[in-house]
Amino acid sequence: MENIPLGRSTTFTPETETGLNGNILVTGGTGAGKTVSVMEPLLLHGTFDSNAIISLTKQRLAREYGRMLEERGYHVYYLNTQDPDRGNVCFDPVHYICSEDDIQNLAHNIVMCNSEKKTNSRMDPYWDESAVTLLCALIGIALMLNENATMYDVLKLYEKAAPREDSYSIRTDLDSEMERLAKLAPESFAVRKWHIYSCLPYRTGSCVYSSLAAPLEQMFSENCRRMIADMPSIDFRKFAEEKSVLFILASPVNMSSYRYINLFWSAAFKELLEYAQETEDQRLPRKVRMCCDDFATGSVIPHFDEYISIFRECGVSCVLLLQSETQLNNMYGEQAARTIINNCDTYISMSTMDYDTAVSVSKRIDLPVKEVLEMPVDKICIFRKGHRAVIDRRYDTYEDPLYLQVHSSDR
Repeated sequence: MENIPLGRSTTFTPETETGLNGNILVTGGTGAGKTVSVMEPLLLHGTFDSNAIISLTKQRLAREYGRMLEERGYHVYYLNTQDPDRGNVCFDPVHYICSEDDIQNLAHNIVMCNSEKKTNSRMDPYWDESAVTLLCALIGIALMLNENATMYDVLKLYEKAAPREDSYSIRTDLDSEMERLAKLAPESFAVRKWHIYSCLPYRTGSCVYSSLAAPLEQMFSENCRRMIADMPSIDFRKFAEEKSVLFILASPVNMSSYRYINLFWSAAFKELLEYAQETEDQRLPRKVRMCCDDFATGSVIPHFDEYISIFRECGVSCVLLLQSETQLNNMYGEQAARTIINNCDTYISMSTMDYDTAVSVSKRIDLPVKEVLEMPVDKICIFRKGHRAVIDRRYDTYEDPLYLQVHSSDR
């Protein structure tokens, strides 16, 4: 039985609370204790039977708890965007493509990785749409040319797709290869998409090519490219069948990998939910808990507000850590943010200086906004669907017997 502490006198036992989903939303400013008072207790008490995917910025925690989880019989995987040599798996988005729709969705998600800024931009959407078309072509070409194509292959093809001026049209280093593919499969997805790009005037084609450069650089840092080239991509189905935990490690100061990590989350949700739909009872073989640190940073996880509504029936739950409701609204938009909040049957509010979050909490617990803003750092508000709101103290992880065991000097 997994009894997860939410506060010093409040625990969460999802197996026995049949009316509630396992989704937990945690808001709290920097230094409020989200990691030590929520994430670490979850690792200590929520990983006896359930599988977990956990994003962290602290390498130390992954090492310490990785050893503990191995002792509990887990297969422990590390996707390390900060130091790839310390990881044992990568995330290669091309690995999970099964259809033309998958190619289209992947290309769109990469090009629009900075969509929250593009939404407020006056730039003509033609350039993004054309960049998606070019990336679709490159992914399709990689799949046609390589039996086990990778995103690294796609990135190498992008370099060859640079346009050279040839009177009105463009020429590239891929032309001879594309002529061969066009003869073999003239109606193929890749050939059709490439034809749209290759028929552009030189100046237009150059702009389209340049439009794709920025999202590829933002999404795939040098570390990510090395991982994709050198390591196997995580097998989500195998992960869901075995007793497994995956740590995703990112730099706390260099946020260049956050878009890559959010692309991972999008693929993880899609793969696991599709797998659940294929089973007899439409649930995963093992429960999977997703723990997303700094959830509302980097970029939007596509369709997350839709995914979270079906997590419970598929055997999936999530723990979302963010600084404020304002941060969530800014990233996802007010309507999607409200959907995400409403689908978390447990909400923990830690100390905050965000006024809008304080207003939301004050309405939930019927306290003046001033008292919420002035609440001591060691106090938290816990809201459970169907339960009376509770003001509790932060869980004292440092006095937890399991914590002391993990950090004992003889380990």
